[in-house]
Amino acid sequence: MKNRIVLAITLSILILVAYVYFFEGAGSNIPPLVKEQIDRLSSEYPPMNRAAAAMALGKLKDSNAVKPLITTLKKDKDLTVLICAAEALGEIRDARAVDTLIEVLTKSTDPLLRSAAANALGEIGDARAVAPLVTVLLEDKGETNRMCELLKLKGVTVKMYVAKALGKIGTPAVKPLITALKEKDKEVRMYAAMVLGVIRDTLAVEPLVSTLKDQEKDVRTAALLALGDIKDTRAVEPIMETLRNGDSDIQRNAAEAMKKITRQDYGNDSRKWQDWWEKSKSK
Repeated sequence: MKNRIVLAITLSILILVAYVYFFEGAGSNIPPLVKEQIDRLSSEYPPMNRAAAAMALGKLKDSNAVKPLITTLKKDKDLTVLICAAEALGEIRDARAVDTLIEVLTKSTDPLLRSAAANALGEIGDARAVAPLVTVLLEDKGETNRMCELLKLKGVTVKMYVAKALGKIGTPAVKPLITALKEKDKEVRMYAAMVLGVIRDTLAVEPLVSTLKDQEKDVRTAALLALGDIKDTRAVEPIMETLRNGDSDIQRNAAEAMKKITRQDYGNDSRKWQDWWEKSKSK
């Protein structure tokens, strides 16, 4: 009896699904709920409705929404709608959106919209986005408008989202980021080191070791943290040198990196670290 009840319920659900897709959505391969939200992207609806529709399409993650959202991103005039469309395309993660998102990232002057585009490119993870993302990281001087200043006060910048996007894309971004470690802009060097730590490619170890001698403390700190995350023993001796010669903040971060790499913990005591390392090498 129990099995019959379960079977009856299952059949009822299947019939309901079939009704929704084949009767309410007759003549279309687009599910009715998705079609309803796509229709609401039209300029006939107020901006609030269009933004809500874009957000809903992002949550639904239906590939039928990609082209309408791309059209919205190209043609809509409302900033909130544009940001929601970019975010939705990132949630759907369809590579068809890459070119449009790159155009928004490189040509828009609004930091919020550019940040949304960068984030979406990171979510999609297409290697085509690496070059324009790195270009923004290297060349972007930021906006001078009031909104950008408020964002900076909160620690939010376009470069931060670009760096996160490169971290999500991963390996294709490693070589451009290694090159960025030598840029004049200290913020660029810092972000490059941070992202290399996120990607954790051992190709970055030696360039990051060289960065431990950077004149800027924030850059050296980012390099230490990155080396700790990569966990390659080639970094041990250079980090110990930093532990001996750095200030208290640098020593703390160097000790943390050593702890991650070696799974040992001698705090900031450089002599104990040296003794342990000599014994470890002789084994």
